[in-house]
Amino acid sequence: MEKSISLVFPMFNEIEYLPKAVELARSVLKDITFDYEIIIVDDASMDGAGQMADELASIDNNIKVIHHNKNKTLGEALKTGFSHATKDIIIYTDMDLPFDLTLLKNMASLISRSDIVIGSRLGHRESLLRVVYSLVYNRMINFIFRLKVKDVNFALKIFRREVLNEIELKSEGSFINAEFLAKAKKLGHSIKEVEVEYKPRTYGISRLSTPGVILKILYEMFKFYPEIKFFSQKKAMYSKLKNFYKKISFRVKIYNFIRFKTCPFDLIKKIIPKEGTIVDLGCGTGIFLNLLKQDFTKRTLVGFDADNRKIKVALESLNESKGIDFKVGNIIDGDFSLFQVKCITLIDVLYYLNINLKRDLLRKCFNALDWNGVLIIKDIDKALNLKFFWTFFQEFFAVKVFNITYAEGLYFENRKTYSSLLKECGFSIETFDLSRGYFYPHILYIGKK
Repeated sequence: MEKSISLVFPMFNEIEYLPKAVELARSVLKDITFDYEIIIVDDASMDGAGQMADELASIDNNIKVIHHNKNKTLGEALKTGFSHATKDIIIYTDMDLPFDLTLLKNMASLISRSDIVIGSRLGHRESLLRVVYSLVYNRMINFIFRLKVKDVNFALKIFRREVLNEIELKSEGSFINAEFLAKAKKLGHSIKEVEVEYKPRTYGISRLSTPGVILKILYEMFKFYPEIKFFSQKKAMYSKLKNFYKKISFRVKIYNFIRFKTCPFDLIKKIIPKEGTIVDLGCGTGIFLNLLKQDFTKRTLVGFDADNRKIKVALESLNESKGIDFKVGNIIDGDFSLFQVKCITLIDVLYYLNINLKRDLLRKCFNALDWNGVLIIKDIDKALNLKFFWTFFQEFFAVKVFNITYAEGLYFENRKTYSSLLKECGFSIETFDLSRGYFYPHILYIGKK
């Protein structure tokens, strides 16, 4: 297996299991890939396990330890672990090793054929009560959320990073397993379930079947049912995006909301290269680059905009994020050729420029791109229809009346004109109509150098 792996261990008072689990995980992962990390989330352990984890991390750079100041239970521990995971494949299991960890050598290869691989328990269980509880819960979850899995809560989940990028997990407790699988299924991700021999814990006490935990699961199941029922990738994207803009004014929040809802960012995002430098010209408040930032890919993201009001909002959204920056600059006069650019995006920018400025900018983009680099333009198709007249009316007021956007005028062009310009500047082009489902005649041009 060539892909990198993040193994996440949530931990609470597991000092008896910690050394063995980490040593075994290290041994198994080395046999699978050279690029791995072991992430231990100490959920405020009181038995010295947190300190022991720090000692292990001090002698092995592949081990990361994150501490919670207070016990936050399984859901929060997993969300913390997932947020710190940086590799292509993420594996979650428990510190008490509920299955033979060496099985990961075979199971990890299954991820090449499925988006998610999960384990289900086979063999001896702790008690009849746990068996009944598990049977009832699994059937209830399968019925309510239209899943087809035998063991929702078993601590063995293997999945691609792309799955996690598309989902925002909100559960604080053990319902997080069902939430993850249900949302992934709604987005069409494939789930492969594999039976593994179950190994009951020999030290400590499991808290996952206590009355408090069960009540928490039931509470969160009903709480998040509407969200999961109507879950979509675009809703998940916006939910994550809002977290970057918590400190902005209500007026700007409204602007960002309208901008997100009226532009097909989700479709544009799918064609952006997974690595290299991405330059967004006319980035505004940074919405598109912040959407790209959610993917944890090997990208360097740079945004330029002449409006210092919008760049100020974009910079406030960074929150010490790495690999992303925003700069005030005139995209016509500025120099962005120093970045070894893999991709340049122009989203709703060119129709503010006259034909000569368009030509100059497109030539500049061609020169700035690496060989085989790509220019992505999302613009408005000038056509005699209601969608275009609505767009013209809206942009006229945004520029001339409300001064939302700095521009000298509006210079919409049709597909033929853009195609000629791009070919004149040296690009081979593809054109896609993205207007379906929108009030605007969105058109996408992909220019390859």
